[in-house]
Formats: sequence, C-alpha cells, structure tokens
Amino acid sequence: MARAAWWGLDEEDATEALQTAILSGAKRVIVPNLGRDWVVKPIRLVPNLELVLEPGVVIPAKRGEYTGKTDSVFTAQDVVHFSLDSYGAVIRMQKLDYVVGKVSIEFGWARWFGHYERADRRMALALRGCENVRIYGVTLRDSGGDGI
Repeated sequence: MARAAWWGLDEEDATEALQTAILSGAKRVIVPNLGRDWVVKPIRLVPNLELVLEPGVVIPAKRGEYTGKTDSVFTAQDVVHFSLDSYGAVIRMQKLDYVVGKVSIEFGWARWFGHYERADRRMALALRGCENVRIYGVTLRDSGGDGI
C-alpha cells in the first residue's frame, strides 16, 4: 500500500507524485483528501492496481496539457486487474478548452488562452483493451468527449 502524498503534493502540478505512486509497484494506492486539488497532466494506469480516491478528492486536468486528440486524465491501455474506488471523488477536465478551441476572454468562456484541435475523444477515464476492470463511485465531469 502506498499513499500518493508520500511523494508530495505540488498544488500547481501533482502529476509526478501521483504517477510515481502508481508506478511504485504498490498493489493499492490511496490518494488522500488534503483539502487541495490534485492537478495533473495525463496519467498512465498499470495492471494489478487498486486506486483509491478518498471522499472529497478532486483531480482536475491541468490546463494546456491535453492538446492530443485522445489525451485523458487517466488512461489504462491493455491493463488487467484494475479497480478505481472513489465514492465522493471527482475527476474533472476543462471541457470548454477542448470544445471551443481558441477562446476569447471577452466572452468569459475560459481563463486560459490556448489552442486545442477540436476532438471528442478526450476522456476523464480511458480504458482501451483492458480486462477485469472495476470502477466504483467516481464522478467524471467536463470531459471533451465521453466521461469514460
């Protein structure tokens, strides 16, 4: 068992801590509610892992870091035996960035000025070629396409 907070929580970008915890070899990784968001770039999931997001945890996509047409907050590619236990947690993307593309502050649509190619395959949780996956209780919000 590992707690992602062991690797620290950088409020600007928690990707390294969370990805390192997931890659640590622990069979169970807990993301604790520290009262601050776990802002991340795309995260890769691994086989034989139970990922637990404590109630109240919010994992938002870091603005400007999901420019690929299939970039997702969490991606599991050919993963076997994975579970996500996350009652009361939220994984949130930045939908207006992905749908509108280049936006203008004059319309009040977004705070970030960037350019995304329009695509509907950016997901909060992407599962491709996986087996024996269990997802419990998570709220997926504001993805550029389907939530999962």
